[in-house]
Order: sequence, then structure tokens, then C-alpha cells
Amino acid sequence: MIFGFLLLVTPQYRKLSEHERRLEALREDRSRTHARLQELRVSQQRFQTDAEYVRRVAHERGMVGPGETQFRFLELESMSRSHGL
Repeated sequence: MIFGFLLLVTPQYRKLSEHERRLEALREDRSRTHARLQELRVSQQRFQTDAEYVRRVAHERGMVGPGETQFRFLELESMSRSHGL
């Protein structure tokens, strides 16, 4: 009788444990997604209200403003290889 009970309960217990692990993973994922959403909202707000932030982000992405000149420097190693130095 006890053996039969264990045969019925053990697979269900394993399923329950698996579902609990999956639920915890989903909760962690939701928490990370929520944190990322908050970061994006803050960034969006700064884009709307902080001109210096917009300028800095644009520069980080290689954009230049009116009257600005962009300089790009090659690494010394690539220059030596291409010039045979």
C-alpha cells in the first residue's frame, strides 16, 4: 500500500518541484526585465529634458553636431602592420 502510494506521489512531487523552479526563474526574469524597464524610462526622461545627456550619448555613438569635426585614430598596431613598421 505504501509502495503504491509512493509510486503515485513521486512523479507528481517531481513535477511540482520542476514547476516551482520554473516559477522562480520566471520571477527572476521578470525582476530583471522590470529593472531594465526602469533604466529605459529614466533614459527616456533624460532624453526629453537633458540636452547635455543627448549630446553625450550622440557623441558616444559617433555623431557630431553642427560645426564639430570628428577625428578617428587608428591603433598604432594596425598602422605598423599596414606600413611595414
